[in-house]
Amino acid sequence: MHGIVIVENETVIKVERIVHVLFDPDAVTFLQQAFDIDPTLRDDILVLEDDYRYGPVIADSHEWEIRKQWLKNHLFIQQEDDDKAVFQEGSLRQQLRENMKADEQLHVWIWMTNHLREVCGYFSLLPWISDFDQRVELIFLHNLPFLNEKFQLFFPEKISQIPAREYPKAKRLATPLSSEEMIADREEWQKLQQQNSLLRKTTGERKCTSIAVDSYDETLLKCCNTDWIRLSRLLSASRQRSGMDIGDEFWIWRLKQIHASGLIEIQGEWHQKPLIRIAGGEQPAAQVNDLSADEMNNE
Repeated sequence: MHGIVIVENETVIKVERIVHVLFDPDAVTFLQQAFDIDPTLRDDILVLEDDYRYGPVIADSHEWEIRKQWLKNHLFIQQEDDDKAVFQEGSLRQQLRENMKADEQLHVWIWMTNHLREVCGYFSLLPWISDFDQRVELIFLHNLPFLNEKFQLFFPEKISQIPAREYPKAKRLATPLSSEEMIADREEWQKLQQQNSLLRKTTGERKCTSIAVDSYDETLLKCCNTDWIRLSRLLSASRQRSGMDIGDEFWIWRLKQIHASGLIEIQGEWHQKPLIRIAGGEQPAAQVNDLSADEMNNE
């Protein structure tokens, strides 16, 4: 890795600027804490919250509006304006590109593990940055051991699991990417777009593939029965059964599709966290099944 700072009379002087890119919002606090441990890390942080594990693949920067409208129409229907962070991402990504064009000393550091959300996030950013040769650096923490808060060895599954004191060690892994490498990865992302699927899964190191959008519908149905169950309980059980830590909005969207097919019944409005049961149940709505996810898995 090339030199980043000159230490002179205990003053850190940067010779280039960095934008740290995170796809895991929970990691922001730890990276900020790491700035106090290693001042050479201190710079801007760009958090991209949109979860590309699901929804349309965007392979060109001008296609962002397509994804934005899909999110509004399917996942964030109650959101009446564009204030939600996920709706700002098109402009955030474009601003990053404009800043890199204007400042040749600006470098992007992408922090990621092999967690599917982070892998998809990396691919999704390529349309905006792939032509900046050697100015995008990847810190890919896959199958690498770190020390947790109890100083025990562990292998992080996502960036937010890494304690702040481990970031200075992790930064040594920063690897500049050539335009050729990023364009090759971008072509793989374009292949996913051509498959026109709305859901993805991990297939290996820094790789993902398309799967049927209803792949987890059966999991949702298995978490329902003839008793009414609160939506929050159902979502918790679904995450545990599937091993997918996807946000509520995805699961609710799939539940709406299942409800439209007549397989489940609901009591209440979706935005008010309704009660849910398998279609044809006879139990009164006042009697609610509040089993924990563990109890449901053991049934």
